[in-house]
Amino acid sequence: MKKIKYTILLIICILSISTVSKALPEAEFTKLLKEYTYKPDGSLELHYSKILKINSHIAFNNLYGETFVVYNPAFQELKINESYTKQAGGNIVKTPQNAFNEVLPRAASGAPYYNHLKEMVITHTGLEIGATIYLDYTLFSKPVSYNCIDIDEILQEACPIKEYTVILNIPADQELNYTLCNLSAKPKITPQNGIKQYRWTFKNIPAASQEAFQPVNRENKPRFIASGNKSCKEALEILKSKIQPVLSPENTAFAKKLAEKAENEREKVFCIQNYMVNQVNTIDLSLENTAYTLRTPDEVLQTSYGTKAEKTALFAALLKANGLTPEPVAVYPGNLKNKSKGINTIQELKIKVNADKHPLFLSAMYQPAESLELRGGKDEIWLLSDSGIRPLTVIQSEGQIRCQADIILKPTETTAKGIIDIQGGLLPMASKNSLEKRIKAFSEPFGQTTESQISSESAVNYRLSFKANSPLVSQDGYIVYNLPETEQGIKSWEMSRLNTDRKSTLEIPYLITETYDYLLSIEPGIEFKSNPVEIKKQNKIGSVNIRIRQINNTIQVHKEIQLSKNTITPAEYGDFRALLTEWQNPLGQKLIFKKNDINK
Repeated sequence: MKKIKYTILLIICILSISTVSKALPEAEFTKLLKEYTYKPDGSLELHYSKILKINSHIAFNNLYGETFVVYNPAFQELKINESYTKQAGGNIVKTPQNAFNEVLPRAASGAPYYNHLKEMVITHTGLEIGATIYLDYTLFSKPVSYNCIDIDEILQEACPIKEYTVILNIPADQELNYTLCNLSAKPKITPQNGIKQYRWTFKNIPAASQEAFQPVNRENKPRFIASGNKSCKEALEILKSKIQPVLSPENTAFAKKLAEKAENEREKVFCIQNYMVNQVNTIDLSLENTAYTLRTPDEVLQTSYGTKAEKTALFAALLKANGLTPEPVAVYPGNLKNKSKGINTIQELKIKVNADKHPLFLSAMYQPAESLELRGGKDEIWLLSDSGIRPLTVIQSEGQIRCQADIILKPTETTAKGIIDIQGGLLPMASKNSLEKRIKAFSEPFGQTTESQISSESAVNYRLSFKANSPLVSQDGYIVYNLPETEQGIKSWEMSRLNTDRKSTLEIPYLITETYDYLLSIEPGIEFKSNPVEIKKQNKIGSVNIRIRQINNTIQVHKEIQLSKNTITPAEYGDFRALLTEWQNPLGQKLIFKKNDINK
């Protein structure tokens, strides 16, 4: 009997230990420190230190077995102060010399001009479950062309952090503007020997969420931003001075040749953008990596690669060579509403250009561009114009898809005639051929298009009139007809599978209303077998309304979903998921018919 009791107790203990072990994160930062020291001569020292506890094989095989430090030897020097592993039993394993290896950063691999950059790969040795990594290094930076406090750091890692310390040492007479997002600690300010030290200590920062559809601007992340500029306008003045859209006479002639077949200004713009996106490689190095310097547009054109800032300058130069008036645009996260923003906080660079009296906002890195109106107040737009630097107000719009169609169902095929309205900037400006192709794609769910016509009441609103037919296939005497639904609306977000719960904020790409009104006429030979459908749901995220009913030989279908909130908190997630679940209900997506023998 005693043996049985001991066995039961042993099993309970093992289960208990197993449960605790499962609750542990893969790894945990015991301490993490970043200390910035800005000196009066413009030089900078970054001191980094971490103590990281390993709790699983995944942690050292996939996540934290190596540390990577990218630096530019032209103006930076890396010093490893200490690096070792303390094993679970207390044994110290110092990182051997051959575990420090300098390689070329992947971002610079296709860019010979930047092949002098280095990435120190530190391989941590002696790792096992229960081991602790200790790493401490200093990165020394000489004065560069932009000697100003400019920090933008996400204070979060893939694993939780018990204690995160940020220290900022600046000359006592230096102005400092800073912002903490999703953090509430106040700094401890200590003046000493002409230096003013700011120290923040944050406790128990959770691991970064790996859930999909995270907010683009990362407003749900713990973030530290600091700037020595009086305002972001001052930082943008410096950036603007570095973007010089000037080409040599030879390259000016090449720029004109790029767009020589364009019929109008708009086509000129998209010919040049197509070249920038597809023929000039994007090198993913930040301005900080390149000492805040840009190669000239001529150099970028000759080498066919450039950083995002360099490509933006070349894009502007090519447009200018074709008689247009391009203006660089800096896009900041809209949730940062103060003057702590600097150059490093810029989310994206674009070019604004007027073509055929219509303003276009385009990227040199990708196409087509998402309409600024769809994001609205989520972004803060600054225009870097020759006449001055100023913010642009963008009023948020709602994407709208309205589809009306008369559909005739025959025993072997369907024919449809309808109108699709696409509004609110869902289709941003593109070349004529590209735009027409994207508009016509809206009618593809109806089958093979036999006729189509596109009209436009404005530069962001389009109407497609179409005729189409599609074969009907029966199986065992029944036909399942999928109600046409565009692939360019909510379907394009690929949210068909949503978890029951969510821990982080979810952001949908834009506000949207999708409406489908169909009148289906049934010809002899088939019989409607589906039951009537009536689905109505409304909450603070939006609404869904689906109605399917038969009146004599016709079937009336009305489907509408409206999402009126594009940032959904975990508390609101249940409402959002309920709407998407109803919208994707098979009862509102498929109609069932029985094929009859009309000769009987």
